[in-house]
Amino acid sequence: MTPSPLLNVRGLDVHYGRFQALFHVAVHVAQGEVVALIGGNSAGKSTLLRAIAALLAPSAGTIVFSGTDLGDLKPHQVVALGVSLVPEGRHVFGSLTVRENLLVGAHSRRARNAIRQSMEEVYELFPILRQRANIMGNELSGGEQQMLAIGRSLMSGPALMMLDEISQGLSPLVIKAVYRTLSAISRTGTAVLLVEQDVRRSVSVADRVYAMVRGRAVCLGVPGSLTEDDLKKACFGFELQGARSSEGERS
Repeated sequence: MTPSPLLNVRGLDVHYGRFQALFHVAVHVAQGEVVALIGGNSAGKSTLLRAIAALLAPSAGTIVFSGTDLGDLKPHQVVALGVSLVPEGRHVFGSLTVRENLLVGAHSRRARNAIRQSMEEVYELFPILRQRANIMGNELSGGEQQMLAIGRSLMSGPALMMLDEISQGLSPLVIKAVYRTLSAISRTGTAVLLVEQDVRRSVSVADRVYAMVRGRAVCLGVPGSLTEDDLKKACFGFELQGARSSEGERS
């Protein structure tokens, strides 16, 4: 018997007023799995992450995480269950030190019980943050701020980490370092749902790939089965031959 996925999204619709952004989206993520979500601009990728994080209210469908329906929960309750979001643009607190920013991520009850251990794990993943622990957030470089945003998310002790455009505006060297960290995070058993403008890099670390095409999710499958043409079509929002709507997936 196939175990239930850690995250199971079924039939999800999301509207912004009268505009419908997501149409019957279905995706799932297993424990410890890295899933890449690719697609063109305004395809619905960030909207999906925000809906899972309870920052947007779905019009229809269900979002179940670790057996709990997230439909009526508030964002802080979703975080407390083990779901974290690293949003596009980092959003670190410039007037707080690196250490204080990390402590903000440990506001849930279960996270507060492991603050010292979690902070040490973050410092091991990102040694530069240990060195700059007393530096204000607005004094960090873009790469350091991205590391801090990921570290703050890890402080909540997530079972699922969602990351939105983590390489945006970063140098190739920093991007490489950040992706090494993602691999280390997944090896601990934390699942990762990754939205990324660098499609080839995100696919290279993924176990499975979905494409968002005009607000609908298409299951592309495992990276090794994807052609360059598949990736180009996904990025430009064209229909994908051989791919199937995620509504047909079996969870």
